[in-house]
Amino acid sequence: MSAGEGAAGRLRWLLLGRAVSSLADQLLLFAVPLVVYRSTASVAWAGLAFTAEWLPRIFGMLFASSAVGRRGATRVCVRAELARSAAALCAALVAAAHPERPALALVPLASVSGLLFEQSYIATEIIVARAAAGRELPRAQSRLQAIEQGAQVLGPVLAALLHAGVGFLGILGVVSALFGLAGALSLRVGEVRPPDGAAPSPASTLAAGCRVVLGRPALLRLVGLSMLGNLLFALLIASAAAITTGTFAKSSGHFGLLASAGAVSSLAACALLHRGAERARLARLGRLAFAGIVLGSLVAFAAPSYGAYLAGYALVTGADAIFNIHVRTERVHLLSKEEFERAVGFIVLGNCLPLPVAGLVLAHVGQAWGPRAPLLAGALFAVAAASLLHASAARARRPLAPAPVPCTPSRRNDP
Repeated sequence: MSAGEGAAGRLRWLLLGRAVSSLADQLLLFAVPLVVYRSTASVAWAGLAFTAEWLPRIFGMLFASSAVGRRGATRVCVRAELARSAAALCAALVAAAHPERPALALVPLASVSGLLFEQSYIATEIIVARAAAGRELPRAQSRLQAIEQGAQVLGPVLAALLHAGVGFLGILGVVSALFGLAGALSLRVGEVRPPDGAAPSPASTLAAGCRVVLGRPALLRLVGLSMLGNLLFALLIASAAAITTGTFAKSSGHFGLLASAGAVSSLAACALLHRGAERARLARLGRLAFAGIVLGSLVAFAAPSYGAYLAGYALVTGADAIFNIHVRTERVHLLSKEEFERAVGFIVLGNCLPLPVAGLVLAHVGQAWGPRAPLLAGALFAVAAASLLHASAARARRPLAPAPVPCTPSRRNDP
């Protein structure tokens, strides 16, 4: 087998493993909030479960690069997938032993899976970057994106069917099998050795990124807006199970429909973005998308019916997809390649922080005022914070007034 054929085969096995793992992820993202809320009838528990699911991902992201540097990308990917398979199997056994309290099994599973997810994700990105160099890299990245978006559409539908047929214990069994299959497929990729030299520590990587972001006011404003958009998106998905099955008293199938509709809305928005970008500047589309996220949150808050809530949910997810493309494009224009490599860890960390925060907001505000109250609070906060960021950017662009020049008689012979 030639080197080119070997790289192509390695990439095929990797993408197949990523597809299986992404489908298992979507099954978990469906099962955890739904089962936790329906078994506890508590918005606080739903919010805490969401925080437990996303907070470990931040820690996993911080240490994933150094783990890949020490052990190699393939080994990290295989171990992460097999460990997630074992965790799902243990959760199924615990839930079977305590059927009256499934949250005891699902919340720890969400934490462990989230921690290992980032290691698998970053290891996969590194393998793709090395196995698909040159012209093949954009094609490989587009395939990865298609895999993730396809899993976001199919995962909730499959999860709803499994929940109706075999219950959440059956979902955990399927998840365990899928993670195990993903690990076995990753073994076929072959070892990708770490580059020469010691991997930078998480602290030094974040410090370097922080210096880059703080030194660019326009980039700092962009990161702030991105965090606000992610906060509204996180509040929407964190409260979705409680609103769908609690406020509107719908079935788990309607919750699956909601998640799939959001994924379809994102795909449609991305497909229409190119045509829209020909008629208006991308910056204007970004502002409109941010306004769409706020408006969709308000629609979801005030929706009198499930149908209206579904429309608001789809508006937020579609606008969020466009806004994320705007943010990524602006980052490219604001930073050189070297600066971006130094800052990307800090930027990704900033984008992820609103997710566990949204769970805490839901646990406190949602428990006291209902699961839709965080949507209103988040929208009002986002408008106020975005206005402050816009005002600070306007002041930064305003030229300083020239100093008064003393009136002295001009001399024609001055040099």
